Amino acid sequence: MLRSLPIPRRFGLAIVGAAVAVSVAACGSNSATPKPSLIDSFTSKITAADFQASGALNGTYTMTVSGTAFSATITGTDKIHGRDSAMSMKLDMAATSTTPASSTVNDSVDVGGFSYARTDGGAWSKTAKKSDTTITSVISQVGLVDKGVESHFNQQLHRLESTKPVPASLMFSDTTGVTNPNLTLTFWTKDDGTPAGMTMAATFTQVSSDSTGDVTMSLDVSFDSLSGVTIEAPSV
Repeated sequence: MLRSLPIPRRFGLAIVGAAVAVSVAACGSNSATPKPSLIDSFTSKITAADFQASGALNGTYTMTVSGTAFSATITGTDKIHGRDSAMSMKLDMAATSTTPASSTVNDSVDVGGFSYARTDGGAWSKTAKKSDTTITSVISQVGLVDKGVESHFNQQLHRLESTKPVPASLMFSDTTGVTNPNLTLTFWTKDDGTPAGMTMAATFTQVSSDSTGDVTMSLDVSFDSLSGVTIEAPSV
């Protein structure tokens, strides 16, 4: 039953790929001001054509099916280089009274016009990159506002929240049977506008042929390095 209600394979990958799109909308007309705002500085850096970032994924996942809660932790790595991105995400599902503990690893790579995916080290599949995950699909749909400084990623960082609803397609472009999606997106930046990572949270209902689950997810993506990122298409 758990395998019939998978988490979206491209969860981490999609939000990193969307970072540029979400940030550009915050530019507005302030770029000509003598002293750029924090959001302007952040936007300028994360929208650079050669923007690079790599770091860790850490999150939680809970799915409730017929009154039984299935919980899991999410770990992994994520990389972005310009419009290319790559993710390896491991889901460690805790044991319940009726199911044993289990682990699943989903790998995704976006290079050029193609997306690659595999599960548990299996064969890679290759598809054309979906248009709904590109920059132009969300550039005018969300903005950012500075909510002040908080402790995150073991640093004191500014919390930049989206001011408009986040399109569900950023997370669910490759997942069927999803209803009632609700997404929130937060970026984290240093005082000088240097991107430090992001957080995505979501609730939704996943429907399959044999069961229905209510899902709550939260995922942190840290930007531990902003250089030296290389992403290559896997052999198919």
